[in-house]
Amino acid sequence: MKNRKVRVRLYQPDEELGHDFYRLAEEAFAHGSPWTEEEYEQTVTRSDLTFFIAEIEEQPVGYVGGKIILDEAEVYSIAVEPAFQNQRVASQLIEAYKTHCRANGVKILFLEVRESNFTARNFYVAHQFKEISRRKGYYNEPEEDAIIMICDIRKKEKDDE
Repeated sequence: MKNRKVRVRLYQPDEELGHDFYRLAEEAFAHGSPWTEEEYEQTVTRSDLTFFIAEIEEQPVGYVGGKIILDEAEVYSIAVEPAFQNQRVASQLIEAYKTHCRANGVKILFLEVRESNFTARNFYVAHQFKEISRRKGYYNEPEEDAIIMICDIRKKEKDDE
């Protein structure tokens, strides 16, 4: 499966790929999808949210989505099909989202991640996110704290310390 070209593009709300996003999340997350299939179908059609989709041969293999509010944005979710993890698909997605946010005047990105999800936490740190706080008992099934992370996207990555 390696060496196939990944295409990352802005998702259009009329594409109706909620089922695909749900499937990706269900497969990618250790505790399954945080949202139901219906919630994905409703969420991906909202014009106030931004999603990027990663495709290989026109098949969805990953997505990232979030919301811009003035000069801040939140990353709601990012998922990559297990067969394509550790192949820089998530990196391409998060960088596309950061570029889009920066172009729309965003200065700071926020996200929450499960305390036990060290793979994701390390991924975010590698992409210049820093841990700033925690939300006690934020996640259910199992109950777990959320680590809040931020990324100042005004800086060039090579200038970050």
